[in-house]
Amino acid sequence: MLKTTCVRLVDLPSGATPCLACESSTQIGCARPRSAVRKQFAFDAVMPPEAKTTDLHAAWLAPALREAVRRGVSLGVLSLGAPTSGKSRTLRGSSSSEPGLAQLAAADVAEQLGDGDELTISAVISTVLPTAAGAARERLIDALAPAGTTHPNLGLAVRVNYQGLPSEAPAYCEGLSRELATSAAEAAAIIDRAVSRCAAEEASGGPTRCHLLIMLGIRRLSSEGELVFQVATEIVRDCASSSSRPRLAT
Repeated sequence: MLKTTCVRLVDLPSGATPCLACESSTQIGCARPRSAVRKQFAFDAVMPPEAKTTDLHAAWLAPALREAVRRGVSLGVLSLGAPTSGKSRTLRGSSSSEPGLAQLAAADVAEQLGDGDELTISAVISTVLPTAAGAARERLIDALAPAGTTHPNLGLAVRVNYQGLPSEAPAYCEGLSRELATSAAEAAAIIDRAVSRCAAEEASGGPTRCHLLIMLGIRRLSSEGELVFQVATEIVRDCASSSSRPRLAT
């Protein structure tokens, strides 16, 4: 699996003194408050606060996607950050005019498909529900379950080290709907449906935490119909496990 790290700085409230600065396209400078000590940290890509999600995709994710498809290896995208730092907005987008990394990645992969390629999309919502005993209970929901499905969590099971998985995938949620995307617009529309389903689950007021995992499956066949490779791109929102209910707009 390809491993790269991109950091995007966020704007601070008016009057706040920043301790981080974008010094180059690959380096962040960190200054300790009330001190002359300054350190530099290097990453594969660094984006300033004014950078848009499309800039982030073009500079960092798109090249990694192309390399993953070219080499036939899996790719994981994790969104990490403090509460209200923009994790959800970065991956989900905020409107049709401002798509997130999930929509951009799905459309990008769809545009790279050849005659013998197949793109399938699955999405699962992981909700954390409080119990009467004060503990927490996780519930999985198929984000692409057909409209009118009464129990979108029925039939879902997590398999660890499931035989036959794409390269290096450690776990697999069995029983999810898989939708075939044949164009960039169709792929982005499927992602939008999953995002809307997750937003509706958050707005219901039940879960204390809500996370969205989107999986893009790429299957390439030779001209003779033999399997060349099968890879997966996993896009995970909000790995910091912060409560999502108060921040539906982020």
